[in-house]
Amino acid sequence: MSADIILAHWLTYIRLPYACRRYLEQSFPNNGLRYRKGDHYTKIINENIVQRDDNFEFRLCKTVENFKFKHRFGGRHRLDLKVEKTLEGLKSYGKSLVAFMLEKTKDAAEYEWVKTLYGELYRLTYGMSGGINWWHKRCWSALRDYLKGPIHRIYVCDALKEFKSYRSAVERWSNSKPYLYQVELPGDVWNTEFFDRIYDDFIAPLTEEHKAPIAPGALRDIYKKFSDELREKGLYPEQFDVTFDFARLCREKSCYICPLSPNHPYVEKLCIGNLSSSKQKYCPLLSTICKYLTLCNPNECPVFNESTKGLCPKPEIN
Repeated sequence: MSADIILAHWLTYIRLPYACRRYLEQSFPNNGLRYRKGDHYTKIINENIVQRDDNFEFRLCKTVENFKFKHRFGGRHRLDLKVEKTLEGLKSYGKSLVAFMLEKTKDAAEYEWVKTLYGELYRLTYGMSGGINWWHKRCWSALRDYLKGPIHRIYVCDALKEFKSYRSAVERWSNSKPYLYQVELPGDVWNTEFFDRIYDDFIAPLTEEHKAPIAPGALRDIYKKFSDELREKGLYPEQFDVTFDFARLCREKSCYICPLSPNHPYVEKLCIGNLSSSKQKYCPLLSTICKYLTLCNPNECPVFNESTKGLCPKPEIN
C-alpha cells in the first residue's frame, strides 16, 4: 500500500495543481493496487477522466459524483501522454515506482546517486525528446519529498521493507540525510523572481557562470566553490527554496515588514527577542509573514541581531 501511495503522489505531481494533490493521493492508491494486479492503466484512466472539449474532467470518487473539477490535462504539455509513458515504463519494475528508484540507484556512485535518480525519473516521465532538463520544478520537488518530506518519506521507508535484495540502495534511502546536499533547488518562478532581485549584488560576485537569472544553476556553482564550509554548517542549495513564503512581500511592496529591508520599524515592533519570556513564545514575525510556528531563539536569531537588515539591494521604502 505504501508503494501505491508513492506512485499516486508521483502521478498527481505530474498533472495536477497543488490544491488537488492531497485529495487525490488518498483516492488513487486503490487504483494503483488495481494497476499492479493487472488492470490496464488506460481502463483506470478512462474510468476517472472524461474529456470535455479542450479540458479534462476528473471524477475523483464514484460515490461522490458531484466532486469534479476541470484541468487542462491534455493541453500543449500533453500531461496525459506523460502519465501513460510513466505507467508503461514501470511495467518492467513490477509496476512500482519504489522498485524503479531502487533499481536505478543500486549501482550509482555515492557522490551522485541522487542526481542519477533524478535523471532516470525525468526520462521515465518527461523525457519525450531525449534531453534532460536538470532544473525541472516538479521532478525535483517530488524527489525531495521522498528524501526528506515529513509525510512521503515515511511511505518510502515503509515500502523499502519489500525490497531487501537492494541492500546498499535501501541503506542510502533509509539514511538519506548525508546525501541531501545533492538535491537541487526546484526551478520555481518564485525562486527566479527573488534570485533576479539579489543577483547583481550577491550572486554575480560569486559566480560568472549564470548571467541570466537561473537560480538553481547559479546556486549549485556557488555551492561547489564553498562546499566544505557550507556542508560543515549543514547547508545545501535546496534549502534556498523558502522564497515562496517571502516573495509575496516583494510583490505587495511590503518592505516595511521584511527582515531584509534596511528600514523596517514594524519588524522591530514585532520582535520579542529582548523579552525575558521570549524563548517560551512563538516568533510573531515568522508567524505574520510565513505562518511558521517557531519558538523564539534570540541567541541565534539573525533578525534580532540585525544581521539580515539591509540585505535587500532593491527596497521600495516610502
